Amino acid sequence: MILLVTPIEKRAELAVELKEAMSEEVLVANTLLEATTTLRTQAFNAVVFDKNLIEAEPHEIDNAYAHLGTAIPISVNLALTGISRLVREIRCALHRRSVELSQADKAATEALRADLNEAMTELSLQCELAAATDERSAIRKRIAPIQNAVKRISARLETSNDSLPKIL
Repeated sequence: MILLVTPIEKRAELAVELKEAMSEEVLVANTLLEATTTLRTQAFNAVVFDKNLIEAEPHEIDNAYAHLGTAIPISVNLALTGISRLVREIRCALHRRSVELSQADKAATEALRADLNEAMTELSLQCELAAATDERSAIRKRIAPIQNAVKRISARLETSNDSLPKIL
């Protein structure tokens, strides 16, 4: 869903054109205060701010930005921008966001994988130390399954390059 924030008179027509071009629902807010109220209650993929409105109400833009959530903000001069350019701007911004989210997901997955590998290594070493220093067979029998589980998890972490749910 897209939120179009502009006071221009042709905003309703622009919203209809944008909806047809993007195949996505478009809501309209006339002011930044109205946009902020809408952003508090609904989630959007993108929020298109009219640059002229931002310049007219500079004190309100911070409030609107604070409630964007995961929406990507796009600032354009709607008095000068045609629908085709607006659609390109929105598509480019959404594509950039998609790439950034994918990169962030990969970075988080790798960080978690590194943390899990470190924990598995520590568990494995502690099990080996306990098994080597204590000769009681009952303790070794209890530690052996732990060691095997650690080895299986470590092997899965090493061989998996896909998403995190497949690792665990």
